[in-house]
Amino acid sequence: KITAVVFDKNSTITVQDFDLCPCGPEDVVVKSIYSMVSSGTELRTLAETTSPQIPGYSVIGEIVEVGEKVKAYQPGDLISTRNCPRLVPGINSPCGGHASFHVIPATGEDRPVLLPPGAKYFALAVPPTRVLRLLEAIAGADEAFA
Repeated sequence: KITAVVFDKNSTITVQDFDLCPCGPEDVVVKSIYSMVSSGTELRTLAETTSPQIPGYSVIGEIVEVGEKVKAYQPGDLISTRNCPRLVPGINSPCGGHASFHVIPATGEDRPVLLPPGAKYFALAVPPTRVLRLLEAIAGADEAFA
């Protein structure tokens, strides 16, 4: 099971549970750590949605399963990815970042990008200017980056 944000008709936003697509022989399953937001794109998508859709831009996550033909990745790898078109059967998810798990092709243009072991998730997910603003706004923020 996965949990995902769903945009629906009439600008409705819900959180729903779904069955995740099975991991194919050339796929990886990724557990989301952070999903990125593009407010302009997502507001436009919400306004234009005519059928259920899982929104989202891209994901930083951990690989939790690899297909039998996958050699370049292993469980525990930290990755960045975009475009999760096979997230949930019957639900549109052109990028599909706002879900707890994803099935992603391990080859081709949309393959995940390996991130360095021990990378600071938050620093990778948020642009530096936003980090500086957050550091100014949140008391004790230095502990969040330790």
